Amino acid sequence: SELVSDGGRNLGRVVQEISATLANPTTARGLAVELNAPILRIERVLHDLEERPLLVSIFYASPSRSRLVMDFAPGSDALV
Repeated sequence: SELVSDGGRNLGRVVQEISATLANPTTARGLAVELNAPILRIERVLHDLEERPLLVSIFYASPSRSRLVMDFAPGSDALV
C-alpha cells in the first residue's frame, strides 16, 4: 500500500465504526438529502503494528445509496 511504502510503517489493524446520525445543513447539501434525514457516519482508524494511529477517516453516506461489504480472511482475528 502507498501508506506503508511511503511512510516506512507496516500497517496493523484497522478499526471501523458505523453509526447513524441526522443530516445537518452541510451534510444534507453534500449528500443531496433532506435536512435531518437519517445518514450513516463511518469512522475508520488505521494503526501501525505498534498500535499508533496512522490515518483517521470520517465520512458520511446516504443509507439508500450505500452498501457495506466485509471480507475477512480465514484465521484472522477480525471476528473477535
